[in-house]
Amino acid sequence: MSLEDYRCSPPQSYIRVKRFNEAVRLMKTGQFEALTAVAHALDFHDQSHFIRDIKAFSGLTPTNLSHNADDFHHGQAGYFYLA
Repeated sequence: MSLEDYRCSPPQSYIRVKRFNEAVRLMKTGQFEALTAVAHALDFHDQSHFIRDIKAFSGLTPTNLSHNADDFHHGQAGYFYLA
């Protein structure tokens, strides 16, 4: 997904999508023991912003997403859920 895909959206929307995709990627690697470390690594202002964005893009809490991260697959537009 490029910035061009979001040309009619505010830059913050692009940043939120990119951070969500990176959060899923980091959860899949298992390199972080705590989800707060993922949020910190991605420069979320606080835990509530991290939770809000994860829920907005996945419909899951960060904990549920981390348990189901392997069900999210990377496509051209980023990660998406395959049920």
